Amino acid sequence: MGVQDKTSLGYDLQFPFLLTYSKTWFLQLKYNYEIVAAAAAGASGGALAKTTIAPLDRTKIYFQTHPEKNYRIKGAIKFLKLTYTNDGFLALWRGNSATMARVIPYAAVQFTAHEHYKKLFNVNAGTREQ
Repeated sequence: MGVQDKTSLGYDLQFPFLLTYSKTWFLQLKYNYEIVAAAAAGASGGALAKTTIAPLDRTKIYFQTHPEKNYRIKGAIKFLKLTYTNDGFLALWRGNSATMARVIPYAAVQFTAHEHYKKLFNVNAGTREQ
């Protein structure tokens, strides 16, 4: 038996359609990687943004659920101080996990769609590529 030109899967490399298939497979893999990277970037960006704002969001919700208290900046600062002294630092982020369950998928899909449409319409940094 002579030396055969085969891949590890046993496909004969003399057929050009197999080489074409491997190129399209690689391009599809690259495209899937870009989608996953965009989704991860959107999810982490959305999570970081909402986690940063969580204490202020908690203050806003407090004033919405207690209509007898008028919202003033002094009242918001007082609420934050009281929450910190009575319940501790992490209490300022109470309820953030429910927000994360909503924000992470939303931000991932939104950013992925944004990146996909930028490529689809050849838009890059506010200018059209020619």
